[in-house]
Amino acid sequence: MKKTVLKYGIIGGLIMAVCFALSVPLSGDPVNYDTMEIIGYGSIILSLIAIFFGIKSYRDQQLGGCLPFRKGVLIGIGISAIASAFLGVYTFIHIAWIDPGFVESYSAWEVEKIESGEMAANEKQKAIQEIEEMKVAYASPLIQGLVMYATVFLMGIVISLISAAILKRGGGDKGEEMNFLAEST
Repeated sequence: MKKTVLKYGIIGGLIMAVCFALSVPLSGDPVNYDTMEIIGYGSIILSLIAIFFGIKSYRDQQLGGCLPFRKGVLIGIGISAIASAFLGVYTFIHIAWIDPGFVESYSAWEVEKIESGEMAANEKQKAIQEIEEMKVAYASPLIQGLVMYATVFLMGIVISLISAAILKRGGGDKGEEMNFLAEST
């Protein structure tokens, strides 16, 4: 099980990191953060499809087509943890060394969007103040990396639950080993 989790976690992580790296040039000059966000979330979902295929592969190749729900969820969570780590590390590297001005430019873009919007003046001021507070909180590359890790990991849990439910076949969950790291491959 560890080999499957590692293999599909790395596949998902590489897909995500490459897509995120490509999102910068694909989002235009000047950067259109709306486009970057669409590419980013699309990349996350695309990469987390590795969860479905990892669970299916393990079910078909190791379990003879019989997959208890909990086993599928555990495999998916393992894959998600590895793929999420790739994006967390990529985000840290991107903000720390590749684009250290990211938080500032993204915040300025958000403020510009608010100022050109049709909110009341007091609502605009409140929204801008929230952006300034978030800018301080997210200025750390480590915090940004952890936030991206958590975001992807939570999405991965949802995809793991859905995938395990779709791929579940036969074999009860009674007495199933919960610690997939303790299993031998």
